[in-house]
Amino acid sequence: MAKWYEELVQLIEEKQDEQARMILKRLEDLQKMVETEEGESWREEFFDAAKKIEEEIRELETDPKIKRGLNRKLRRISSRVNLTASNRLGELLRALREEKGYTLRQLEEMTNVTASYLYRIETGNRKAPSINVVHRLAEALEVDPSLLLEAANEGVRPAQTTHSLEHLLYASSYTVKGKPVDVETKKQLVRLMKKIHEAPKEGEDMKFAAEILACVTAYRNSLWSKNKEQES
Repeated sequence: MAKWYEELVQLIEEKQDEQARMILKRLEDLQKMVETEEGESWREEFFDAAKKIEEEIRELETDPKIKRGLNRKLRRISSRVNLTASNRLGELLRALREEKGYTLRQLEEMTNVTASYLYRIETGNRKAPSINVVHRLAEALEVDPSLLLEAANEGVRPAQTTHSLEHLLYASSYTVKGKPVDVETKKQLVRLMKKIHEAPKEGEDMKFAAEILACVTAYRNSLWSKNKEQES
């Protein structure tokens, strides 16, 4: 058992968090489903269960360390399922959705695309969506459809297409010191960029500099944390 997982279990027991304990048990059951691959419909059952667990973790009121640990466990389980869709498309879709503050269920209501299907796209476990679905998603997320199409087609970009820098960051796959950058780290970089482009209020230069430094620290911490996770 990995050290981070042992610490997660110990923290849940220390907090006597029954709800977190139940979610952890469901995650362990989910892992067994992936390991055994029993039945013809196990993948569909996996994605439906994983989607529900993700939403439960998001709504869980508990220690932030517990939430991060549960999300980490869910990501690790999901990564074991064979990927059949563009990771960049999934990362971009999730980043755009969270940027708007939408849950999977809310995006389903706006696009008439089921939450389970959206979850499978986001986790890279679904083939690229149809043009019709792409246009519905783009309209709901208020982006140009070509942005999603580029991500789905591994960065093939139509001529004369212009996107915001943050959206291009989300859609692109790049590395830092040979390590791939995940979507959470990209979010911190986007926050830093947005803060840099803000104009400081008169007489608040020191406060503005402190906010910039905080954004830099958050980005570096996210990058460092991701690299440590990949090495473990």
